[in-house]
Amino acid sequence: MYGEVLSSNSTVRTRKVKGHSGNIGNDDADALAAEGAEKAEADALDLRKGAFVTRAGLRLATATQSLLYRAIRRRANKHLRARTVTNIESIQLVIEEINGEKPLESAIWASIAKGTTFTKKVKAFIWKSVHDGHKIGTYWAHIDSDPLTARMPCAICQAPVESLTHILFECRASGQEAAWEVFNEIWERTGRPKPYISVGTVLGIGLVSIKDERGKVLSGATRLFRILVSETVYAIWLSRCGWRIGLDSDPAKIPPPAEVQNKVLKAINVRLQHDRVLTNHRSYGKKALNKNLIERTWHRIIDEAASSALPPDWATNMGVLVGVGRVRRPPGRNR
Repeated sequence: MYGEVLSSNSTVRTRKVKGHSGNIGNDDADALAAEGAEKAEADALDLRKGAFVTRAGLRLATATQSLLYRAIRRRANKHLRARTVTNIESIQLVIEEINGEKPLESAIWASIAKGTTFTKKVKAFIWKSVHDGHKIGTYWAHIDSDPLTARMPCAICQAPVESLTHILFECRASGQEAAWEVFNEIWERTGRPKPYISVGTVLGIGLVSIKDERGKVLSGATRLFRILVSETVYAIWLSRCGWRIGLDSDPAKIPPPAEVQNKVLKAINVRLQHDRVLTNHRSYGKKALNKNLIERTWHRIIDEAASSALPPDWATNMGVLVGVGRVRRPPGRNR
């Protein structure tokens, strides 16, 4: 049995070779081939690249490694950590109280992974915090060694467990009190009421919305609140780790309040300058940030002395010096 396929460039001749007689699979294939050959009209086959699809509809020729990996992950059995589930439930309760609507778990993870509101380091910190994966507090209770178990309590406050809540809102050595003073001072300039801030707020910060009196979400104020909270929290975390690990929890070397406040202000000002740079459409094209969004985010909190003399294009004009707050100089000899 011979066949001939004509194309615009050449002729391809094929020949069917009979073999393996008595093989069920081969004989059935022969029967199907014979049935097709006897058809009055040939089937329309698309032999172009990418035309063949799997039974589920995925074009193998165009499938990417990322797409295939996500498909495999969906089929894998998920292992849920009890501490992660507890944190997710805490986030849902807090966000429902603030926004009036309970978020889905998928929305919580998406708020951490996507968007330009947070830096990569902040995203990693929040993601790890949701999983309760930091080596603090009860983590050391599972280490079978007295010197390591001794790390579980706070070295200064004598709290039995150095939890994330203790570090961010209670500890006398993490610098949290000074850091939140800077946050409150800056947020007061917006004239907006401050939502309740707890660990649940911090972990779900990507979903917190700031609304006006009529319930309309304010995009600029919402973005600012998320940036201020995330940068303040991360500055506290860095201050705590620097003292606890780098300085061996030495009570005499606890960072002074002015130092912590300067770290917070520096982090916030870096974010402001990054936002301004990212409005450049020539450099970032479609990924560039919207100029109006940047103005709505920052215009209420930049230095009053500078804001009165700022040109209309301050958000995109990198030749104009714009900052938030003033760097606090430590008193006396500690300068």
